[in-house]
Amino acid sequence: MVKELGKLLKNLPDFQLEGNKRVLISSVVADSRLAEPGVLFVAVKGTGGDGHHYLDQVVTQGCSAVVY
Repeated sequence: MVKELGKLLKNLPDFQLEGNKRVLISSVVADSRLAEPGVLFVAVKGTGGDGHHYLDQVVTQGCSAVVY
């Protein structure tokens, strides 16, 4: 299901959006290798690495939005 970014994030506490809230998102991922147009990448610190280290990479790959 495709949704607008603003609608996906509106219920998050302390939600602040910079940029186009009408960008269409088709999927949400935490794996930077899956970031591409239409994808919302969520940067989290996990046991295998820290997603914050991959922000430049996901933007280069054309990721539509990032939560950090």
